[in-house]
Amino acid sequence: MDNPKTIWEFALYGDIPAVQDFLKTNRDVNSVDDHDNSLLHAAVLNKKIDRLKLVKFLVENKSDVNLVNRNQRTPICEAALEGHIEVVKYIFDNNADITIADSESVTPLFAAVSGNHHRIVDLLAKNVADVNIADAQEIIPIHEAALKEIWTLSKFCLTITATSMSKSESVMDLSITQLSRDILPLSNTWQTTMSTGVTTMAKNVKIDVLSQDLVSPVFLAAQNGHFEVVKFLVERGASVDTADDQGDAPVIAAASGEHFGIVKYLVQKNADVNSVNKRGLTTLAHVVARNNTSMAKFLMEKGALVNDIVIEVSILNTNVEIVKLIFDNSKPNVGHLLVAARSGCLDIVTHLLSFRFDPNSRNENGLSPLHVASTLSCLPVVEFIIKNDADVNSATPEGVTALHGASTNGYLDVVKALVTNGADVNVPDLNRVTPLYMAADVKEESSAVVKYLVEKKARPDIVDTRYEHTPLMAALMTGNVQSAKVLIESGADVKVLDLAGNNLLHFAIAIREFDLVKVLVQRGVDGLGANQSGQTQLWIADQTKQDEIVNFIKEHHSNGCCCVLS
Repeated sequence: MDNPKTIWEFALYGDIPAVQDFLKTNRDVNSVDDHDNSLLHAAVLNKKIDRLKLVKFLVENKSDVNLVNRNQRTPICEAALEGHIEVVKYIFDNNADITIADSESVTPLFAAVSGNHHRIVDLLAKNVADVNIADAQEIIPIHEAALKEIWTLSKFCLTITATSMSKSESVMDLSITQLSRDILPLSNTWQTTMSTGVTTMAKNVKIDVLSQDLVSPVFLAAQNGHFEVVKFLVERGASVDTADDQGDAPVIAAASGEHFGIVKYLVQKNADVNSVNKRGLTTLAHVVARNNTSMAKFLMEKGALVNDIVIEVSILNTNVEIVKLIFDNSKPNVGHLLVAARSGCLDIVTHLLSFRFDPNSRNENGLSPLHVASTLSCLPVVEFIIKNDADVNSATPEGVTALHGASTNGYLDVVKALVTNGADVNVPDLNRVTPLYMAADVKEESSAVVKYLVEKKARPDIVDTRYEHTPLMAALMTGNVQSAKVLIESGADVKVLDLAGNNLLHFAIAIREFDLVKVLVQRGVDGLGANQSGQTQLWIADQTKQDEIVNFIKEHHSNGCCCVLS
């Protein structure tokens, strides 16, 4: 704003002469702008070095120090938020009400704590500001201080001890409240100078106050890694197990933030090592998720229970050391072996199979480790499991084998390993879907798998029982052009129809593949045959404006146009 136009803009720029001229016309010193800001609000927020001078001028001319703007914020609250100590002190000395909260229930004291303006906090707190007034989220200054680790507030505690021991309990609440947020550098000087008064006061303070989402000060300090704040609060009686609305206790909050020193401290202070949040996660689960082996060992030594979540997380993180630690005193089950196969970590699979597991063990869905490893392209694991006598043709209740899984994902190396070790290339599932069909029925390039399976005598004409589709139809439907060409060249039947009466030209035209259309027509596929809906190939090409295909079919069927387009 280079050219202020309103009196509030002049005040914001600290233009005292302009404000003086305004008041000489007998105008109201408490006039407000469109946002209900008074001249005093604007003066508090101006960026000039004579801010205090303009504030003094307005107050001396009867400006209301307790007038609120549209946000229900007073001038002293604005000044506290901005960190203007001289302005705050002057307005306070002129009868500003420091208990007035804005529309978000933020008091001047809370504003000062939020901005880490410790001198203003000292001033307001010593003058019996109610430190327990919460904002709209039920957060009070102790939460904000613990979150931000405002160490400088310790000065307030020392001051309040000397001057306010006879004041109300709410003041004492604030002293510890502020100190709790404030402790990381914790110098030896401060520790040795803390007076008996502060210690006495701490015994009377409520330091477990909860916010709207049930967050305690010790939780906030633990979550944000403020170790000394946590220690200060716990040593003065703060609960180590109070969980937030998600069920996270301070020890879980510390673990999720990778503040493992705090985790260890809280456990040593008898925090429940097996507390579980609403997502079913424990402290140990968070620790293993972050691959902290030494902390995992510490927690287990302290009685942390190892549940399936912990086991699965440690396996999927491929932390061999933690996995071995877990199974030192327990035996894995088939579910764990399947997770290990999914992880692709050969060392973990090897370790679990050392428990004399049957490599053909299955879960409730009929999946074996070989199924899982083959589906995820874990070639070393696949080869190791096969070497340990896994049945390469083991099928689920639906008839799906490991070769089906590898084929549908286009994992050529895994397919070769399975076939080399005796996997049946023509084994159908319950819907007569073969591995060749699965390889053809994917959009991703998988022609190498299709070609390999055909070379290994996979039959291209096995029809599935759901739609009466062949692998070639599946390739055309999914747009797998290269696989379709491989199948055509291998001698796949090009004149088959599906349940809806569609032939291969219907499919080729649908995916707009002129080259395939030419190949199929040249191999004798009818371009004028209607499906069960009466749609011929020529009609579909004409409707979708594929003129090249229309002309090509017409050239090969001299009477096709009048028959189809009439």
